[in-house]
Amino acid sequence: MKDQKPPHLSVLKRILMNCSAQ
Repeated sequence: MKDQKPPHLSVLKRILMNCSAQ
C-alpha cells in the first residue's frame, strides 16, 4: 500500500479534533 499522503497526518488531525470536541 503506497499512499501519496502520509496517513498518520490525517489520523493526527482527527485525534486533535476529537480532543478539541471534548
